[in-house]
Parts: sequence; C-alpha cells; structure tokens
Amino acid sequence: MDDWMEECSVESCTRVGVEVREIKWLPPPQGWVKINTDGAVKMTNGYAYAGAVVRDYHEDWLAGCSRNIGHTTVEEAEMWGIHDGLLLSWSVGVRRAILETDCLPAVKALTGGKADRLCTGLGRATRALMDRPWKVKVEHVYRKGNQVADILTRLAADHDRGLQMFL
Repeated sequence: MDDWMEECSVESCTRVGVEVREIKWLPPPQGWVKINTDGAVKMTNGYAYAGAVVRDYHEDWLAGCSRNIGHTTVEEAEMWGIHDGLLLSWSVGVRRAILETDCLPAVKALTGGKADRLCTGLGRATRALMDRPWKVKVEHVYRKGNQVADILTRLAADHDRGLQMFL
C-alpha cells in the first residue's frame, strides 16, 4: 500500500493508468488574452444572467461585465456571455483572444459555423463579432476553470436589467 501511495500524486497516478489533473484557470500565451464567459438561469424565478472576464497572460484583469437578461433559456444566457465578452474585448483593443466557456453546445456551434442555430439573431451577431479582423479561438472549459465568469454572472442578479461593465 505504501508503494502505491508513493507513486501516486495529485498530478498523476501511473500505477492504475489514471491521470488526475487539477482543474483551474490558466493564463493565455504571451500576446494573447483569455475571455471567460458564463450564463445561467436562476431556478427560483427563471431570470437569466451572463458574465465575462478578460485577462492577459500576466493574469491581470483587463475588463469584465455582467448582464441581467430577464427571462430566457440557459443557452441564450450562455450566448449573451459570449457575445458580451467578445464585444468588450474588441472595445478595449484586444486582437488575439482565446474564448473559454463551459457551454459545450455553444463551443460546437461557434466552431462549426452554426452559430445562427443558437439563439438565431444573437448567434448571428456573435458570429459577426468573431468574423471581425482578429484571431479568436473558442475552447470548452470546465466550470471549475471558469469561476471568475461565474461570479460575474451571479453578480448580475444584483443590478437592473442590462449590461454592467467593469473596466
């Protein structure tokens, strides 16, 4: 038993062939920024919220936002977070970004060219933002790696409908 314990760590467990990794936010490569987005619907009242944070490779905060949407679906709330994160990033001069969201259907829609199927007009507006003259990589991230965006999303419940920006 002691031999097994010595060979296993938080990073990996080679004896049984299982790798265990800590899920956390990682900074983007130098010259890039990372946009983390989230969306949610509160079960008690059906209100939807979205949030986004933009950070650089030094892990410094560049900008953030939260949106109180009102009643909608969780998919649309997620897309609002993505849309707002992209728009905010563009407006502060970002031209190379990695967008991370925990919404796998949104990742598939945006990387597969079918963003118009996700929330129709909002999906097309988001695709139009991505088509501007900049580089945007869209990636899925687990919720644990998206905690700041989750906090900004929950913060939206404390303000009136609309977008709040934090620069």
